[in-house]
Amino acid sequence: FVLVYLAVVLLADRALPAAGAGAAVLRRRAAPCAALWLVLLLLFSLNTNNRLYTASAQAHRATLSYATRLASRIESCPGYTHGMPVYLIGSFPTDRVHNSVEGFAQVDHYSVPLDTVAPLNKHIYYYLNDWLNVPLEEPDEETMKSVSQSAAFRRMPLYPADGSVQRIDDRIVVKIQK
Repeated sequence: FVLVYLAVVLLADRALPAAGAGAAVLRRRAAPCAALWLVLLLLFSLNTNNRLYTASAQAHRATLSYATRLASRIESCPGYTHGMPVYLIGSFPTDRVHNSVEGFAQVDHYSVPLDTVAPLNKHIYYYLNDWLNVPLEEPDEETMKSVSQSAAFRRMPLYPADGSVQRIDDRIVVKIQK
């Protein structure tokens, strides 16, 4: 963006010698116009950056809130002991943490998360381990698939409903999605 605006200034500067006698008048008017244009550009950029920062912070808060409640439910599950395998089955439900801040629609085309910073299952484990310091080992995909195909898992309701976090075969299973 800066290069585009500087190109306008460069073209104006190159046009000044060709203006002849009116060049002095043009120079006196060009400097304030360029300064005003740059101030407006700065204000636009600051507003956009503020919206992006706020949207990102909101996404982090939503993820933190969801992950903290999830970790609390896991640790309070009957039969849970520290170090026990935990299977979080399903992707992080972005529809449950969708933000409704209308102003964020103006910056939706940027690559900043607006709802959550953990949209996939692997990210949930990363987030719990690295951001919340909840040491959960991520199980391999084959085991996750076999657990998700079990009859006990299919009977479970979706998180956060009661029964969505259960101890099954010496492991804690959380049904986040079908």
